[in-house]
Amino acid sequence: MKNIVAPTDFSASANKAAHYAAQLAKATGARLHLFHVFHVPIVVSDVPVVPSLDGMEQESLDKLEAIANEIQDMYGITAVIKADVGFSVDEIANYGEKVSADLIVMGLQGHGKTSDFLLGSTSTAYVERSNIPVLIVPTETKFVAPQWITLATDLREIEVHTLDALKDIATLYKSKINIVNVSPGLELPDFQKSVAGIKLDRYFQELNHLFFFPDEKNVIKGMDEFMSEHQTDWIAMIPRKHGFFDRMFGKSITKKMAYHTHVPLLILPEKPYTDPIK
Repeated sequence: MKNIVAPTDFSASANKAAHYAAQLAKATGARLHLFHVFHVPIVVSDVPVVPSLDGMEQESLDKLEAIANEIQDMYGITAVIKADVGFSVDEIANYGEKVSADLIVMGLQGHGKTSDFLLGSTSTAYVERSNIPVLIVPTETKFVAPQWITLATDLREIEVHTLDALKDIATLYKSKINIVNVSPGLELPDFQKSVAGIKLDRYFQELNHLFFFPDEKNVIKGMDEFMSEHQTDWIAMIPRKHGFFDRMFGKSITKKMAYHTHVPLLILPEKPYTDPIK
């Protein structure tokens, strides 16, 4: 992992995520980028008023520098700071691609059980279009080494390199991975699930991992029950446009994401399925 980007709107949740990203950057040796998108305000007046973009940019950079200095003092790492004008989702995506980001770390404020969490509009929109893994960090979360990671999966066709970011983190922290497929009625795995399971088993063969198949029609309820019984420091998921998240939320996929109350959620953008078992 070489580059971690922490977008910030200077809110408390974004600040928390930036510090979380800093600790990951320190552990992985990655370069930390603090990034802010500012917007040109709409000024209602009889006389046209043109805001100073240079002034807005400098104000943003000053705030980013303050966060960078705090991170330098606390963790001993130097962050890159950058501010751009535009639409948040577009600019975060562009910057992530420009610096070849390996991970985007974003903040989230919320409370309650899995089914009660709502992502902010920027986070939701970015997650849906991102080609880069995203770590969503709830405000209440304190940084702990992820010793136990729960990978929630539908066991459909999986291009295993979709999971590279997860494997890198798990290898670094010597994490144990619980691979969880919630399904109703103790149904037997079909051929597709069997193939996916074999591929995952081989992919994680150098890591401590186990498979679990909770019996529950409601995926969110099944995950909540599993995590109440098994330690979980992070949750990892591969979003599907038509499938796993649809089973969770139906039409509200853009509003809700599943994870436990104080647990970061690692979202792994799906890569094209290309190969059979190797």
